[in-house]
Amino acid sequence: EEVVLYLIHGILHLVGYDDLTSTEQAVMRTRERAMLAEFHITPPPNPPFPPSEPSSLSQQSEAPPDEPPLSRRAES
Repeated sequence: EEVVLYLIHGILHLVGYDDLTSTEQAVMRTRERAMLAEFHITPPPNPPFPPSEPSSLSQQSEAPPDEPPLSRRAES
């Protein structure tokens, strides 16, 4: 059951949900619980994972402030 929760959590991130703020967390947890209910799985009382933090990979891939993002560079 916990694996299903992790899978749902990951899918929600892929479709645009985030959990960096307490408001985003509440929205995401509500959606997780709704999806678990669809599979007849009782959600755990507390999620086994902390809020997500920006990964170092995503921080490294950002263009420096003086350069436009990659999509804009291609248009120039």
